[in-house]
Amino acid sequence: MGVDAGEQSLPIEVTMLGYFAVRRGDRAVTEDDGRTKKVWILMEYLLANRHSDISQDKLIEVLWEDVEKCDDPYHALKNLVYRARKMLSSLSDDKTEYIKFVRNTYRWNNDIPCTVDVEEFERYWSEASDKEKSIDERISLYEKALSIYGGEFLPKSSYVNWVIAKSSYYTSIYNECVLRVCSLLADTKRFEEMVGVCEKAVVIAPFEEQIHKWLIYAYINCKKSSKAMAHYEYVLDLFQRELNVDLSDSLRNLHREIVNGVNAVETDLSVIKQDLQEVCETNGAFYCDYEVFKNIYRVLARSMLRTGQSIHVGLITLTDANGDMPDERDIKKAKEQLRDCVVFSLRKGDAVASYSASQFIITLPLTTFENGQMVLERIVNRFRSVNKNPNIRVSTRLNNVDPT
Repeated sequence: MGVDAGEQSLPIEVTMLGYFAVRRGDRAVTEDDGRTKKVWILMEYLLANRHSDISQDKLIEVLWEDVEKCDDPYHALKNLVYRARKMLSSLSDDKTEYIKFVRNTYRWNNDIPCTVDVEEFERYWSEASDKEKSIDERISLYEKALSIYGGEFLPKSSYVNWVIAKSSYYTSIYNECVLRVCSLLADTKRFEEMVGVCEKAVVIAPFEEQIHKWLIYAYINCKKSSKAMAHYEYVLDLFQRELNVDLSDSLRNLHREIVNGVNAVETDLSVIKQDLQEVCETNGAFYCDYEVFKNIYRVLARSMLRTGQSIHVGLITLTDANGDMPDERDIKKAKEQLRDCVVFSLRKGDAVASYSASQFIITLPLTTFENGQMVLERIVNRFRSVNKNPNIRVSTRLNNVDPT
């Protein structure tokens, strides 16, 4: 049936990015309402394909991937549609038909005004891609698209085959929007704006290296070298800890730009001291990139001839019971635990870096060999108290630093 005037002229607002909800005015049907999952998947599929007539056979295929386990799929589908209609009826006081059945096909009732976030998101992305538009107009359109993207497409249905494909599609569009708008913002030197875009994007897409690269680049151009360095070290640790991979050379090359940014002309020493200071106060050792660790090591080695200090370097290695690299699912958690044990077992003047996917290397200035062994033993004991996995072994090596 058609849609009456008054309250029923209110449009339907559908959210699919980040969560699923159907709203009309101050009324809403959301996935938190706790109905059978198949009812939600039915509504989600009809709305995601609302401009198409969908056969009963197609819906049965979507809802029951192993249809042989369903005794009477056509009757079961009819029952699901009934339940979905009943849920949607709470959006209005009349008998609006939200799901229509015509000639053995189902479809969403598009006679009701309706906006869907994924459609708006895709529309802004498409319009922003038009190179005939001005740069400012394209930036505005990309930023509107990004403001709509609230997260993964239908995350509570992420295991469903058709959702997996669409989620990948919208994720790729999101990443493309971020990278394209950053390129345009860089061309127009709007670096503060780029920082805002990227700081939100790295939360949504934490493993998209190119976005991290743009954020570090923006920090550098905003004269925020401390933030650039802190984020570089954060990304390095994130990729090693979560993915067991190293950063690309292009991102590592930004380290030199960060250093050059610190070395910009500045006559106020207090400003330079503030820039050199760590972003946040932390207890325990200084955790850093291995490239930074090498420089610290070399400085300590140079100082030994003059000071005669006793300085040692230690290596801490995780293995399985056979002395090999632990299973991927074990090493990820174990290395994170070991890192905390190492950092908080050492002094603030000690340095720590990840040497490989299963190893940490440390410096121990002003420490005898015997004291260094005690420190390593303390780290091992601390680790064993938090990691009870019998398949994980931890071994240590200690050696003196050779003076340069």
